[in-house]
Amino acid sequence: MKVKVFRYSADTGDSSLSSYDLPFGPERRYTVLTIIRYIHDNLDPTLSFFNHCACSRGICGQCLMEVNGVLTLACNCVPGDDEITLRPKNSDYMKDLVCRR
Repeated sequence: MKVKVFRYSADTGDSSLSSYDLPFGPERRYTVLTIIRYIHDNLDPTLSFFNHCACSRGICGQCLMEVNGVLTLACNCVPGDDEITLRPKNSDYMKDLVCRR
């Protein structure tokens, strides 16, 4: 699976998309939040995202982000594509996938 993730640095004001190749495909049925955690834990510890382990059930809405152009909760979204693109929920971002409220 190929995952493209929006990256933003407040220090420089630069933004870009980083690509990651994951060793599993859409048949594994991982949520987007699980995919992001995998990237952070195994491929790129500099990736910033909202990791709210107290919810992860679609209740709080803090993991809202754009997945392939559609706003959705990362903890509930199971992508069916071999390639996904992740962007923050709005343009008021602080770093990578983290936005101000």
